Amino acid sequence: MSSQQQMAEKKSKKRCAAAAASTAVQTTPQAQPDPEVTALLETLMSRTEKVLVETESLRDYSTHNTGELTRLLAELSAENRALREKYRALACEMQDAMEVMEGLRDTQYAQDSKTRQARKLSRQF
Repeated sequence: MSSQQQMAEKKSKKRCAAAAASTAVQTTPQAQPDPEVTALLETLMSRTEKVLVETESLRDYSTHNTGELTRLLAELSAENRALREKYRALACEMQDAMEVMEGLRDTQYAQDSKTRQARKLSRQF
């Protein structure tokens, strides 16, 4: 059990004792507390303490996970930025490659045209 859980349990017990003391002062000396009511109150207090301890534990767990998730988010954001930069660079390279290919096609068409022209001229002579 963590120190926070122990402190929460102690605070809860102190509140129970204070509540019991305040009700004891209000009762008359002749009145005896009902054992069933006392048992129910003790059960309720026990369950309340358990819920409080579980709540503290969940809060600690959530706090830890929040830190871990924040770290992972920062890593993913950095990776995302790097990937976007790589994509931009690759897109530029692809554009350059497409322009080179278009230039090569134009050169090929021109070469084919000259070859056809040369054949026609050679047939004419």
